[in-house]
Amino acid sequence: MTSCTIITRPAEEPVSELHDRMPVILDPAVYDEWLSAETSPSDAMELLDHHLDGELQFHRVSRDVNSSRSTGDPGCNPL
Repeated sequence: MTSCTIITRPAEEPVSELHDRMPVILDPAVYDEWLSAETSPSDAMELLDHHLDGELQFHRVSRDVNSSRSTGDPGCNPL
């Protein structure tokens, strides 16, 4: 079975300006250990502290991003 889980944590700056929770974005340096079946649950929990939260940047985007009618073409507006 293929599955996916999004792990969230209390938001840190700068995301906390927008919302009180945020997804954990792991540092690629810990991917192999995170995905290893040999990593213990307690070690996996510690890996959650290896995140990229402090490196996030905000970029203003069009409201079209939230529109399911948007085609993604910058020359086309949603219906």
